[in-house]
Amino acid sequence: RVKILAPIRTLDANGHYATEMQTLAEVYAAVRAVRAADVLEYGAVRAEETLQFILNWRTGLNTDMAIEWRGRRYAIESIDPTPFAGMYMRIRAVSYDEGVGG
Repeated sequence: RVKILAPIRTLDANGHYATEMQTLAEVYAAVRAVRAADVLEYGAVRAEETLQFILNWRTGLNTDMAIEWRGRRYAIESIDPTPFAGMYMRIRAVSYDEGVGG
């Protein structure tokens, strides 16, 4: 099971916008490893893991959302724009380091 998280913008006590992730849905998904690599970003080496999630077709998902699986948060990179193989969809998502999300 995976959680699909959507960003919700609210105003804090000082009138500033704050964004927090709220669970939109909890669904069953197949998970495939796409690639894992070490990337150099701003002088620091970080672990990057890219996975592909295959789930029943849902409308309203976009790349501002995230997926949480096994305690890690994965930012959605791309969504297959058309349904395939009996109304399933493919979502490609990436996670940096171990502590992202949670």
